[in-house]
Amino acid sequence: MVTVAFPVALFFCLLHNHNAVASQLAVPENLTMVTLNTNYTLRWDWEPSWSRDVSFTAEHVAAYKVTHQKKRVEWIVVCANTSRRSCDFSEANLLYWGAYLLRVRADANGTLSESKHLRFLPDKHADVGPPSRVALSHEGKDVDVHIDDPVASGNTSMKKFLPKLSYHILYWEGPSLAQSPDVQNLSSKANLVTLSNLAPWTWYCVMVQTRNKYYAKESSFTSPLCIQTEGVTVWWLIVLYLVGSMGICFLAVFFLYKMYRSIKGVLFPASQLPSHFKEYLCNSPGSDMPRLLTLGSESELLCDKVVVFPEPPSWLEADSSHHHDPQGSSSGGSSSSGGSSSSGGSSRDSGVYSSDSGCSLPQHSHQDTSKASQVFWSGLSNQDHLKMKGRAAGQQEGDEGISNVCI
Repeated sequence: MVTVAFPVALFFCLLHNHNAVASQLAVPENLTMVTLNTNYTLRWDWEPSWSRDVSFTAEHVAAYKVTHQKKRVEWIVVCANTSRRSCDFSEANLLYWGAYLLRVRADANGTLSESKHLRFLPDKHADVGPPSRVALSHEGKDVDVHIDDPVASGNTSMKKFLPKLSYHILYWEGPSLAQSPDVQNLSSKANLVTLSNLAPWTWYCVMVQTRNKYYAKESSFTSPLCIQTEGVTVWWLIVLYLVGSMGICFLAVFFLYKMYRSIKGVLFPASQLPSHFKEYLCNSPGSDMPRLLTLGSESELLCDKVVVFPEPPSWLEADSSHHHDPQGSSSGGSSSSGGSSSSGGSSRDSGVYSSDSGCSLPQHSHQDTSKASQVFWSGLSNQDHLKMKGRAAGQQEGDEGISNVCI
């Protein structure tokens, strides 16, 4: 009976252990510590398909407690039941020269996974950061580089933890490191470094890197900073710049003045339209807005060709003398046909005919009229003389029997 019961009990025991192992959660994988100075962040990987409702617990303990003590070790919890895949150990008060053992385990509804461990030594594994600030200043041809130490999580200098911290400086001429043929370097533990033997009136750029030789730690370089050196002042160059600046200012003022005059002449002209023009060209007598004339307006454009000459030719005087009374020219009486007559002198002063009986024309001297007629008739071509003769002949034929003409 005992012989049969023992194999059965062994079978159930093995089955229970198999179910217990199968029910355990997967262990977090790929534990890494992301560090910079004294800022530490532990990260790990977890496959979501293993379990969706899962939380993680991250803990640490001093490494010597696990190695040398036989009693039960008390782990210090940093992150408890967190759903993130990281935990910040910066505030865990880890000594920079100490050695620690970190672990992470998963928890799904009370079911715990096995722990994953990571050994961490801050002074060996933690990366050092670049200088917190770099500034440049120049004194003549020399450039001073002001360097501030990297800062720890407690806003203290990293030289407190790394006394042999030094700085590696790269400097070159020109704005681009790739285009510079000569790149110089300098190492120093001081926070103020002077770059000497530089060319005057030249741009130099600087980058700084933090180094610690004990564990061969090197930070990234800072962003390039550039500054121009000084040299002996060239007075003629200063005068040239001053004169050039004054010339540019004068041209700018002159251009603005010309532009102002042009705009003022267009918007506010000096010559204004007369009042009798404004009466007909504007919308209303009190308005300055012009009125546009359109093709549909009621006004009509009437034109007639008029030829005005100061003194008629001799042949026209001879023809016109047949229409006047010789007695009326000396006595001023009326003509035989009842029309008005004028003096013989007035007939030589005007070349305008009128059919009105009471015509009165201004009198001019015969000498002035002769000079004006010579200038006028000298400007006429032969064709114009022929036209005038033709018009005079037509006038004589059409005016036969009409003696009431004022000359």
